[in-house]
Amino acid sequence: MLRILFCVLLLVTIVLGEVQASSDRSRYFIGITPSVTAEPFYNKGEFDVNVLPLVYQQTLFNKTNFRLTSIVNYGVRDTENQLSHIGFEAAFPIRVFWRERLLHQKDGFYFAPIMSIAHEQIKKENHIGFWLEPGYQFLFKHNYSMSVGLQAGVTLIADEVQNHFGINFIFGRWF
Repeated sequence: MLRILFCVLLLVTIVLGEVQASSDRSRYFIGITPSVTAEPFYNKGEFDVNVLPLVYQQTLFNKTNFRLTSIVNYGVRDTENQLSHIGFEAAFPIRVFWRERLLHQKDGFYFAPIMSIAHEQIKKENHIGFWLEPGYQFLFKHNYSMSVGLQAGVTLIADEVQNHFGINFIFGRWF
C-alpha cells in the first residue's frame, strides 16, 4: 500500500512539475532534514533518529511546491535499539504574502499541509499523520536554501489519536 501511494505521489509530482512556467530556472530542491523524535508515550530517554533524512522538493505552480521527505528512523530504546519507522512525509508548501514581483523567488513565508505515512517496525503498526507547517525559507548564494517550520497536528496510531508537534529544519540547494 505504501509503495503504491509513494508511486502515485511521485507520478503526480512529475506530471504537475511540467506545468510550471519554464522561465523559472530552479525547479528542483535536494536537501536533508536532520531530525530526532521523542514522543510523549516513549519511556524516558527513548528517541528516534532519522538515518536517511532526504528531502526532494519541486515547484508545481507559481507559489506552490511539492515536498517529499524520507522517514527511516532508528529507535534508541531501553531494551533494544533497532530500526523503528519506515515511510515518507508529503507536503505542499504554499508561499504566502505572494506578489507578482516575487514570482520566481524560493524564499519567504510558507504554509504547508502535510501527510505522513510510516510503518512502525517494533510494534508492527501503521502511523498516519496529518499536520500543518507554517515556516520560512531562506535563500542564500548559489541557490542554497534553509527552511525552518513548526509542525502541529495529529498522528493516527492503530485506533488512537496522538498529538504531534515538531520543529523542522531543512538544508539543501535548488537546481
